[in-house]
Amino acid sequence: MNVARYVRIFNLQPSDELVEKRSAAIEGLCKAYLTEETPLSALQLAADLVRGVREGKLPKKLGEQTAGVIALHSPSFSIEDGELDALVCSLAAALRCLASTASDDASFDARDAFACALSSGLRFQKPLAEARLEALRKEVLEAALGRVAQRAEALRERIEVESFSGAEQEESEGDARPDALLQAVDALRWNAELDREEIDLLWWVLADWSSLLRTHFSRRDDLAGFLAGGLEMAGKLRHLPAESHYQIILRFVPSDSSCTLSGLIEATAADIGALRQGLEHLQELVPNHRAVFPLLSSLISGQTTGSDDDCAHSFSTWVRRVLTEAALARQVLASQAES
Repeated sequence: MNVARYVRIFNLQPSDELVEKRSAAIEGLCKAYLTEETPLSALQLAADLVRGVREGKLPKKLGEQTAGVIALHSPSFSIEDGELDALVCSLAAALRCLASTASDDASFDARDAFACALSSGLRFQKPLAEARLEALRKEVLEAALGRVAQRAEALRERIEVESFSGAEQEESEGDARPDALLQAVDALRWNAELDREEIDLLWWVLADWSSLLRTHFSRRDDLAGFLAGGLEMAGKLRHLPAESHYQIILRFVPSDSSCTLSGLIEATAADIGALRQGLEHLQELVPNHRAVFPLLSSLISGQTTGSDDDCAHSFSTWVRRVLTEAALARQVLASQAES
C-alpha cells in the first residue's frame, strides 16, 4: 500500500514523518474495523464510510473514533481541521481490510457484509471531482467488488465427501471413525443446501411465474417485472449472488433502456404495492442505511432524496442492483436471527 500517495490527497508535500504516522494510524484503524464481529455492525461501518465519501467528511461518531486513532500517533490532530485527512485514512484502512481478510468461513460473516455494503454504496455514487480522492474511492470499490465476487463463488463450491471406511482403526484410535463420520455428514449437509438452492432456482425459472405480480415474467417486459424478478430471486438465494444469478434475471432485460431513480419510481408506480410485498421483511433494516440500499429505500418510501439519484442508469444496472441490495439485506437479517 502506497500511503504516501494517499497522504498527498490532503497534503501535497508530506514529510516522511507524516507518512509514517499516517501509516501507523491506518494500521490501527484497520485493526479496529476488523473487530466488528457482526454483519450488522460491519454494514453500519460501511454505510458511514460511504456517507463520508459522498459528503466529504465522516459522520460525527466515526469521525471522532477515527480522530482518536490518528491522535495516538499525531497528538496535535484535530478532526475540525482534518476532516479530509480522517476520510482518507479511513478509506485506506478499509482498503487494507479488504486486501487482508480472506475468509474460510462457510457462512455469511462481517467481512462479507462490509465488502458487499461498500461495493453497493460506492458503486451508486457519482465520480468525485478531486482526482486523487476519486482514485482512492475507485480502488476501494474495485477491491470490494472483487471480494464479493470471490466469496459468491467460493460459498457455492461443493465439499468432497471423504470415505470414512479407512477410519476403522485399532481400538486405540477409536475416535477416528466418529470424527470422519461427522465430517462426512457436515459435507453432505452443505452440498444438499447448495443443491436445494439450485433446484429452487431451476423450478422458479422454468415456471416463469412471478408470485409478486401474479403473472408470467415473460409477459412483463417492463421495469416492474424486471425488478420483481430480482426481488424474488434474492428470496431464494442462500448466499450472495454470483454472476450466473445476475445473468438469469437479465435474460429478458433490454440493453438499450435507461432511467434515473426518480424515473424508476414513476415507471413502477402502478405496481409499487406488489413490489413492496417483496420488501416487507427488509423494512426494519433498509431505510436506516440508505447509503447502502438507495434503490430499496426509494421503493419503500416512494421518494428519492440523495444527490446521486438524478443519474441515469441502464435497466440492467437497476435489476442487478435490486438483486444485490435485497440479497445483502436478507443475509444480514438472517445472520441476526441466527445469533
